[in-house]
Amino acid sequence: MICQRPATSRSAEFRHTRPMVCAPTGSPVDDGEFRVRHFVDGRSVTDRPTRVHLLDAQAADLGRRAVPVATADEVERFLEACSEGLARWLALGRGRRTRIVTSMLDGLRAETMPVAEAIADDFGVSCETAVALVQQSLEALAEVLATERGDPEFPLGLHVLSMGPAITGKHFVQFVWPLLLDGSIVVLRPDLARPRSIGALAEAASRCGLPDGVLNVIHGDDETVRALAASPLVAGLAGIGPASENAELCSTASYFGKLGASVDVPATG
Repeated sequence: MICQRPATSRSAEFRHTRPMVCAPTGSPVDDGEFRVRHFVDGRSVTDRPTRVHLLDAQAADLGRRAVPVATADEVERFLEACSEGLARWLALGRGRRTRIVTSMLDGLRAETMPVAEAIADDFGVSCETAVALVQQSLEALAEVLATERGDPEFPLGLHVLSMGPAITGKHFVQFVWPLLLDGSIVVLRPDLARPRSIGALAEAASRCGLPDGVLNVIHGDDETVRALAASPLVAGLAGIGPASENAELCSTASYFGKLGASVDVPATG
């Protein structure tokens, strides 16, 4: 459901003063191993976070219990990095993009366990249930590829998707992948309480051939969302989850003159 409203005249600028430091997935973090990281332009970001969200106060080390929360300056740096992939992705053409995603899908079928393990950790479900959820999502992606369905309501560009609890369901797949096949790129903002699944999916997709910068993950809170909405690099924002959780995001998108959407998905996906 598109929920764009007349925008208030408003501008906001964020400046950065230092380059983003990235390392390939799996590289050590200088000040401790953070289990959850931003994933930007095909790489895990290994900057020491200045803001974190604590998942478990009882965990022995910060890396296991903390989720990095992107600041406004970090958001702009991350968006600049991943936006470089937009022109490359769009230039490939629909047919080439479809072939790349089809090949990626074949690879993901062999990468079920890393994603399923992250789902089981996020949601507290059994491994068997998590594997079934991954397989359901992959079949939904196969259906999208078969129908060659696009998303005409969204302009081509860099889009931000803020994820509610249902981050692995078929509704998520049916919204994200048509955008990508049309030629847009996406930044996913996972639910802070369940942060691992989306990052695991993005990393697996990258390993299976999805080009750098097409599917990105930035963790954050309401301040992060405002910075994303304010960036001139972002074309639109959508909330995927319960309608009540999407209302504030739509309001923020409208405030900054961006297209906003609410994709209502039950909490179970």
